[in-house]
Amino acid sequence: MMSRTRMCWLALLSAMLLIPAAAPAQEKKDAEKKGPPNLEEMNKEMQAWMEAGRPNENHKRLNDMIGDWKCSVKMWQPGMPATQSSGTCTNQWVLQNRYVHTTYKGNMMGMPFEGAAITGYDNINKRYFSTWMDTMSTGMMVEYGQYDEKAKTYTYTGEFDNPMGGKMSSKSEIKVLSKDKHILTIHHGEDAKSLKKVMEITYERKAGGGETASAMKTVETGCGSCIFGMPVRGCKLAVKIDGKPYLVRGANVNAHNAGLCRGAKQAQCSGEVKDNVFLAKSFKLVE
Repeated sequence: MMSRTRMCWLALLSAMLLIPAAAPAQEKKDAEKKGPPNLEEMNKEMQAWMEAGRPNENHKRLNDMIGDWKCSVKMWQPGMPATQSSGTCTNQWVLQNRYVHTTYKGNMMGMPFEGAAITGYDNINKRYFSTWMDTMSTGMMVEYGQYDEKAKTYTYTGEFDNPMGGKMSSKSEIKVLSKDKHILTIHHGEDAKSLKKVMEITYERKAGGGETASAMKTVETGCGSCIFGMPVRGCKLAVKIDGKPYLVRGANVNAHNAGLCRGAKQAQCSGEVKDNVFLAKSFKLVE
């Protein structure tokens, strides 16, 4: 599947190629008078698209959320005591570590309940966003927010449609207590001034749940000697993690036969770095 950046390049290239062909003769003459396209401006635009599509430290921060979680839920309804329920949640990286895909399973008001979300950071608008869909709705909620480094808290705000008519305001706060625990507090109201807490979910990492993060990690892979210039004999599989190459053990991939001597590729893998070697639990090339 093509990346968003590549599709944007192709769209720009298509526009440059097709517009002159479809333009009338007078427009062609006008274009000729203006001279050749400004390559410097075109290059700046391409660089801007590349930067907009490149994951950065704001995306890496979400890595603490990756994994399998046990969820303890409290819900408040007007005039009623809090009700409690439980569930499980899995957060996985998708699209080469640009977005976090969430799946949730549990119960709500005594009924089976499932939900799904996509969370990411928008480089152009410089803000986080989170979508939410579930089995008790047919629409999608979208919230936008920022991260407070000092408070270790993500704060999102948004609105959603009220089935009785009009809009409802929402506010979600995610307090990161550690890499193994965080608390989501959700507020709803008729407007931003009348928000009231309606739900609180405590997420605690399952034993071994951190393995999900590495299972969805996308890394650059290639031949250690031919592509990464490592001082090794022969063609051996290697990956680059945080800018540093490591030889791979435990992966059933032949670097030369997979074409990794001619150029680097992307791979999704799980494992850990130990003694300067990446020990793979799973390893799959992204075609």
